Amino acid sequence: MATKTKKTTDKYKPNQFVVHPHHGAAKVVRKVNKNVEIFDENGEVKSKRRQYFEIEVLTDGLLVMVPVENVDEVIRPVISKNAVSRKVFPIFKEKPEEAGTNWE
Repeated sequence: MATKTKKTTDKYKPNQFVVHPHHGAAKVVRKVNKNVEIFDENGEVKSKRRQYFEIEVLTDGLLVMVPVENVDEVIRPVISKNAVSRKVFPIFKEKPEEAGTNWE
């Protein structure tokens, strides 16, 4: 498990481009440690140190903090043009599926 954690924390480097699902294209600025307050199982406030990737959204300069522990659920790397032609374009050649009844 320690190997996976190390791999996740080193997954993105400063100046690497990524895609955020809500904000779009972004650039990794840095990895930071922050103290955050959380509630424990007894409802008491505790301080805990967490690591974050700080990313800058390219369209408006917004800075977004992405928890390292959730990074795979939040951002993804930008795919290459070659990957687009191999993985994305073939989808457009498939026969369209019918929309569900909630779209009528």
